[in-house]
Amino acid sequence: MIMGQDCIGVCVIFLCHDGKGNFLMARRSANVRDEPNVWDFGGGGIEFNETIEDALRREIKEEYNRPTA
Repeated sequence: MIMGQDCIGVCVIFLCHDGKGNFLMARRSANVRDEPNVWDFGGGGIEFNETIEDALRREIKEEYNRPTA
């Protein structure tokens, strides 16, 4: 990225559930400056030339340290 250059950010968000109405959520660390201690679903930005599926796999692994099929 170039300083001062406008860009469009695209992200993915995922919901992990057990099919019985229970969802897995993560609590943000108290040390983060952006909304500390907030519970939310996982997600993150899509990298340049990355597919949506690859971004979801990467984000799930990053957030929950779990490989995906």
